[in-house]
Amino acid sequence: MGNAFRVGLFACVFVGMLVGAYAILGRSMFAAKTYPVYAEFADAAGVTSGAQVLYAGVKVGQVESVGLLNGKARLKFAMEEGPQIPGNVEAFLPMSLIGIGDRQIELIAKHPAGTLTRDQVLMGSLRSPLDAFAPDSGKTLEEVNKTLASMRGLMEDKSLKHGLVQVLDQGQQTAKAFGQLASRMDGLIAQNQGLLAATMKNANRAVSNGAEIAGDLRKVSKELASYAQSGKLQGGIDGLLTKMNTTLETGNAMLSDMRALINTPANKEQLNAMIANAKLMTDSGVQIAKNAEVITAKGSTLADEFITISKKASVFADEANDLLRTIKKKVESLPNSIGGIGGGMALSGIETRADLFREFNPNHWRVEVNAKVPMGKRNLHLGLYDALESNKLTAQMGVPLGKSAEARVGMFAGKAGVGVDYNFASGLRLRSDLFDLNKPRLDLKANFGLSKDLTGWVGFERVFQRNSPTIGIGIRK
Repeated sequence: MGNAFRVGLFACVFVGMLVGAYAILGRSMFAAKTYPVYAEFADAAGVTSGAQVLYAGVKVGQVESVGLLNGKARLKFAMEEGPQIPGNVEAFLPMSLIGIGDRQIELIAKHPAGTLTRDQVLMGSLRSPLDAFAPDSGKTLEEVNKTLASMRGLMEDKSLKHGLVQVLDQGQQTAKAFGQLASRMDGLIAQNQGLLAATMKNANRAVSNGAEIAGDLRKVSKELASYAQSGKLQGGIDGLLTKMNTTLETGNAMLSDMRALINTPANKEQLNAMIANAKLMTDSGVQIAKNAEVITAKGSTLADEFITISKKASVFADEANDLLRTIKKKVESLPNSIGGIGGGMALSGIETRADLFREFNPNHWRVEVNAKVPMGKRNLHLGLYDALESNKLTAQMGVPLGKSAEARVGMFAGKAGVGVDYNFASGLRLRSDLFDLNKPRLDLKANFGLSKDLTGWVGFERVFQRNSPTIGIGIRK
């Protein structure tokens, strides 16, 4: 056990010396010449120092520091002097559903012009993860908002509501007028049944009298003809005149009866009422025609509004279908399966653990989820650093150093890193992690058993920088 401890300690010291030499000499002697540029964001969204700055997909600098100025996140970029960057670029911070590794800053110029200068301040904004699947999602949402606004305006249009109310009121008034007219006609017919019957009798009597007069005239004509032929015309002139007078008196009597019938006050009133009702029917017909024209005009307006809404709804449906097809293509383009490492691995003996750490500088809670998968004489370490928050990936291959120590090489917390685990006893283990080549960080922690599945942690993070104490508790299966 003593030899293994010395080997592990020597490895840690040697790696620390290499990192220290690189931190002191690498940045000053081999670093590219840079000039400062600033960008202001409403939300930095977890950007840390060392994040890459890209233009057209090519790295042109990196984030040197992140600070707060006037309520906004102010990022300082160290831009390489070689590439020529347009002066009218904007800084965008792409968001992702699951953060693996550091964020990246993208510089975009819609119409490149000028040249980026020293100490220039850029406008920064966040880019939704939906833009990666559907670049035109902003236009789609804008059309949706326009459609909703049009529908809301149509429903809140007071003039349209007032017009519909007037149309309904006019329809009710028209129906009421029809009912009143029908009632008046029924009442008029009921009241004048006797008068109409008497009128019909007088008309029949007048027709009968006319027939009698015609018969009398025919008789007179015959008698005149016979008198003229017989020569007795002069002798019978008095009788003829007498009959003619009688006939004239009968006609005068009939005319008097007709005049008396018409000039009766009750009959005049009924006739005037009938004329007034006929006029009312005519006026109601005209008003009904006008109401029909108003209803037709309102119906045409409503039809135009519904046609407009249908067109916008169709546009929205088409764009939504395009969006769904784009997402489907993106999903279908992903790999269907991931093969085994090294031609396959045994799934027996897998050790999983979940640990909760409390950092004191800065004050922060962090969750780590890890799994150790045996692969013959080696172990594959997989997990998430800062799970449920930034979700940085850990993937390292473990190489044994004797019976009590193991070295880990690969990616730790989304950065290139190495680590050493040393088991002093069955319940005590030391763990060291060195990662992030651009800004080296060393964490040293001790893990001790509390029960069969429960363990505790104590140690320091960011050794030689902040020396931040940390404690934690974990569960292993």
